[in-house]
Amino acid sequence: MLEFVSVLPTTGDSGWLGTLKPDRQPSFDVLRDAALTAEGVGFEACLITTGHTNNHFADQVGYVDSIVTASALVPVTGRLRLLVAIRPGWVDAAACARMSATLDQFSGGRFMINVVSGGAPALMYGEDLDDTGRHQRASEFAQVLHALWTQDEASFQGRYFALREARCWPKPYQQPRPPVYVAGSSPATLDMAARWADCLLVPGLPLDQATEVANAARQRTAVHGRQLRLGIHFYVTARMTKQQALAAACDQVGHIDDAVRHRLGGLPGAPKQEPGSVYWMGMRQLWRKASVALVGSYDDVARTLTEYARSGFTTFVISAYPACAEAKRFGAEIIPRLAG
Repeated sequence: MLEFVSVLPTTGDSGWLGTLKPDRQPSFDVLRDAALTAEGVGFEACLITTGHTNNHFADQVGYVDSIVTASALVPVTGRLRLLVAIRPGWVDAAACARMSATLDQFSGGRFMINVVSGGAPALMYGEDLDDTGRHQRASEFAQVLHALWTQDEASFQGRYFALREARCWPKPYQQPRPPVYVAGSSPATLDMAARWADCLLVPGLPLDQATEVANAARQRTAVHGRQLRLGIHFYVTARMTKQQALAAACDQVGHIDDAVRHRLGGLPGAPKQEPGSVYWMGMRQLWRKASVALVGSYDDVARTLTEYARSGFTTFVISAYPACAEAKRFGAEIIPRLAG
C-alpha cells in the first residue's frame, strides 16, 4: 500500500521561495489549515520538519518547534498521522521517549518519528560534532527510544546517552512502538536505518540512482534479519501540461533575494529540463544542495511515481508551495492516478 506524506510549511508558506520572508508566517492557523487540507485530500500523514537554518527564506524566519506543533495538531486532526522530525541533542533521548509516547497515546496511535542526524553541525547552539559523531548520536538516540518504549526497565551505555534501569511511562499506544523514519542516502544513514528504522526516506533522486540506494539499504538490512520500507522525498509541481508546470516552477524560484541565494549557495541561471523528463534541478537556484524536483503534467508525474513504486518505494513525501493549493492539486490529480 502506498503512503503519501505532505510536508507542513514549518518555515512559512508562500508561492515564491527565496524571498526575505514568506507570505504567511508559520502560525498555528497556517499549519492547521495545511494539515487539514492534506487530510481532506487523501494524504495519510504530514511531516513536521525541524532545523536550525531556513532553506526557503531568510534565516531570521526559523522553524517552529515540531513537538509543540504536533501536540497542537492532535485535537484538530482526525485520521492524519503525524511524522515528527526530532534532532538528537536538542531533545534528550529519554525525555523524547516520554513525550513521544504521550503524543502517541493522546492521538490514538498517530505518532511517528523522523530521527534527524543533520547535514551540518548546529554551531550557533554550540554543537560541534562531525558527520560521524552526529550519525552515532542519532543511532544511540534511536536505540534508547526502542529500549524505553518496549522494555519495563532499560539499561544502555553509549557515548552520548546512558540509561540505568530506566523506565518510561506511559508506553506508546502503538505496539510494540511507533514507527521510526530516517532520511538520507549516505552509508552512515543506511547503516543506521538498517539497524533501527522502519522506513528509509531517500532524498529526491532519479530512479536509477534511487534504486542503487534502495538496493544498498536492502542488503544492509538483510544482514540484521530485518525488513525496511523505502520512501522518497520530492518537491512536486504538476499541472495539466508540462509547459504550465514548468512555468509555475520557474516562477516559484524566480524571485529569490540575493542575500538568501548567497547564504544558501544558490546557483544563478535557470537549468534546462531534458525533453521527455520530469526531473528538474531548478530548486538549486535557491539552495545548492537541493535534490531533484518533479515538474510535469499530472499524467507524467503520476507515471514517474508509479515507476518508483514498482521499484519498491511505497512512501512518497511531497513538498509543495503554497501548501494548501498544491496539496489539493496533488490529492485531486495525482493520488487517484496512482491508486488506479
